[in-house]
Amino acid sequence: APCGGHHHHDDCDHSSPAPAGQSSLGNEFSLYLKIDTDRLQCLNESVDGSGKSVFKSWDDRLSRDKFVDSDDDDQELLFNIPSVEHIVLGADSFKINYYHRRR
Repeated sequence: APCGGHHHHDDCDHSSPAPAGQSSLGNEFSLYLKIDTDRLQCLNESVDGSGKSVFKSWDDRLSRDKFVDSDDDDQELLFNIPSVEHIVLGADSFKINYYHRRR
């Protein structure tokens, strides 16, 4: 059941299945295909290379098995996300899920 509003927590799923015939639209318009993953950088990640793993294809977008944690010294993650071609991003181009993990 929808829980309404804009908020951040783990006990609610705001995803809904795509209408019939539209499942491929996510892949067609995915920013994931435009990211130059070879040059992508994440600063302050606790495990080298883990920042690259959180950028997922449309089909894997709901998976939570890959994540990036920040260093204990500096908890701010900084991403440099180069693209393979010129793109223009709008305000709702990204979906970012923040899950606080206890250490």
